[in-house]
Amino acid sequence: MLVRRVGFCILGVVFAWATAARGASDSVLLLYTNDIHDHVRPGYDGIGGMAYIVEYINTTRASRADTLVLDAGDVMEKGDLVAFETQSRVVYEAMGRTQYDAGTLGNHDDAYGADHAKACADLAHMALLCANYVDANGAPVFEPSRMFDVDGVRVGVIGLAVPKGAESCLDMEASARIVAAEADRLDQDAHLIVVLCHMGSADCRRMSPLVPTVDVFVSGHTHEAIREPIVVDGTGALIVQAGQYACYVGRLELRVDLETEAVTRVDGRLVEMRHGEAPCDEATAAWIAAREREVCPEATRIVGHADKALGFGDIGCLSAEALRLKVGADVAFCHPGQIIRSQLPQGNIDVNALFLTGGQRGHDLIESHLTGAAITTYLDGLMAFEKGPTEWAGFHARSKRVSPAAPRTYDTDLEADRVYRVVMPGREWETRFLSVMEKYARGNDARAAIAKTDWRAEPCAFSFIEALTEYIEALNRPIDARLKELVAAQQLP
Repeated sequence: MLVRRVGFCILGVVFAWATAARGASDSVLLLYTNDIHDHVRPGYDGIGGMAYIVEYINTTRASRADTLVLDAGDVMEKGDLVAFETQSRVVYEAMGRTQYDAGTLGNHDDAYGADHAKACADLAHMALLCANYVDANGAPVFEPSRMFDVDGVRVGVIGLAVPKGAESCLDMEASARIVAAEADRLDQDAHLIVVLCHMGSADCRRMSPLVPTVDVFVSGHTHEAIREPIVVDGTGALIVQAGQYACYVGRLELRVDLETEAVTRVDGRLVEMRHGEAPCDEATAAWIAAREREVCPEATRIVGHADKALGFGDIGCLSAEALRLKVGADVAFCHPGQIIRSQLPQGNIDVNALFLTGGQRGHDLIESHLTGAAITTYLDGLMAFEKGPTEWAGFHARSKRVSPAAPRTYDTDLEADRVYRVVMPGREWETRFLSVMEKYARGNDARAAIAKTDWRAEPCAFSFIEALTEYIEALNRPIDARLKELVAAQQLP
């Protein structure tokens, strides 16, 4: 195995590797994105959008024959309404308007199954690489790696999903073994080895000593805007990542000694897709707008106004009240940490902006009948088991802490034995409510007796976005003004 790196010095964002001997060298420019998460439209804050990504990549490719374009996964979910309605196809079609060479599988990219992910990659005309996502027989479901000739520099790219240890996705140790073997195989012909991985910089640091042949980790999953390449101590491998939501294109320029295969020069940075500064591909922007009119014409309808931007908890509070009123329930919940994924911007609010908050993760709603004691147990359990607080509507409550080391508990004005009609997102029911009750049911105190119940829920006939849109449209004042009233109404006098 060749020793690729023997030391480095730092000057600004440029790193130089000293090598014992230098032969002929050549350059390669890696452009990369990650965690686009269905953000195909221009961002409300004046940053991001696939039309800007497309223009930047196309312009760069036109002037640089040594360009390789990669995506580190999570193209799908948590984004615009038009993407949700097309099961993310519109995002991949937008990617296909430029030339992505390869992508890997994010933990959201198998939301509709492996075959759908492969079909979407075909829409983008890119190779979908993943070495550690396996079938029941342990065989890779996707192509593990591919060699690219980048204007004379041979670059081996290995795809890697976030190591989970689940049935279909191997854990960190097993994933590292596969990457090491694949890297050694590619190293017979490659000048440069890149792991295109949907895992954060901390996990890349952990893996690097186990895969010493790897030169670069193009990472994702943790939404880190790594503005200068991270150099791993001991191995010299580089780690890069480009934030989230199509707000950046990462740019990593490398000089490679073709004889020793050493990286002799590095220049890395993020390019922000800021509107008015970054160029926009107007044809792609028009195509996205046309697809939106075709698929979900209601997306651009203005339904309200906010005098200031609203955070995750604010939106959770508004959403709980919207769900309660829509179903005519006594009580409603909306867990900000689990359901809400974007803030609500200042200014006029359209349907798409509302959908971005919780429209995808909160889409399916359930209705159940719970006693006041069960509701209070749920609130307490969220704190006891560190699952984060939820927002509610329909009752008053106050949190308290009996000692500095104890988790918070709640006093409420709910009647312990009364049965309340309750509505919440199905995801909150499954991942929060049922989980809390399962944990309490293992105990032997009073809460265990409450938790040991055959919990039942029925699906609602409407969606999260339908309830929230109807509620916001009915307001006769700014959204943030109504929020102040709701927050006051939540508190126990």
